[in-house]
Amino acid sequence: MLLSLLLGGCQSKKIENPSDSNALTKAKILIHDFSEPTLPEHLKELNAKASIVEQVLDGKALKIKFSTKHSNSGIEFKPNIPWSTVSLGNNAFMFEAKNTGEHSIMLTANITGEGNRTQRRTVAVDAGETITLFFELKGFE
Repeated sequence: MLLSLLLGGCQSKKIENPSDSNALTKAKILIHDFSEPTLPEHLKELNAKASIVEQVLDGKALKIKFSTKHSNSGIEFKPNIPWSTVSLGNNAFMFEAKNTGEHSIMLTANITGEGNRTQRRTVAVDAGETITLFFELKGFE
């Protein structure tokens, strides 16, 4: 599984024409681009092996090898200081994921905000498929 631009961005302004990719790009705030060869200090492996790989999903990405020997496997991305998105207005947290395996998988992503409120997205990802997951953050900070 590859994650590109982990925590890909917060969208803070209304896009008049959603098919205008240039306008969509301008509305994103990049949180992480994996440009360094080492894993970010605030990324924790949970029964998984993570590494930075190149030339995938339009640049570098985080590759995650999930464990088949544990019931739960993944990563935790927790900044030292929680992000505040209040000033951004209506916004969303997003990331792209690509299944590089030979079989379909069920991918679950959780985001925990203030007061330990959690949002969860679970999606099936076919072998070779790339998906984008969105989490609306307004009112969830």
